[in-house]
Amino acid sequence: MAASTDTFLVIENLTQFDMHISVSEMDEGDWEWVANDKADSHFQNMIIYAFSSMSVREDARQREEPWYKMTILFSNGDVVTLRNDFAMEHTDVIRDYNLGGKSAGKYVARKLVSDGMTTYTITSRE
Repeated sequence: MAASTDTFLVIENLTQFDMHISVSEMDEGDWEWVANDKADSHFQNMIIYAFSSMSVREDARQREEPWYKMTILFSNGDVVTLRNDFAMEHTDVIRDYNLGGKSAGKYVARKLVSDGMTTYTITSRE
């Protein structure tokens, strides 16, 4: 088994709506088999309230490039998807992030990667 790498994922909700998070797709093979360290165990059915954030530890095998897709349902009924790629977590980067889903045009996501921590900040375009 390949060595694992600890990273942290932070999601900041800077909208006026609560966000209900679910993991809709996941590359199962590249996560350590510790139930509490997989993305789906952290985010499945989690709520991030308006103007708040959530931070969780992730544990992925270094030899692979695990990914997962989260579906975010806002309390106003809007839905967006966000795909997080662990492969992109190894270098510092700040960039706008493309959201998917029927309401993607209403929201902006900014991704910041630094020192093993990935932060997605989600704001409303309105």
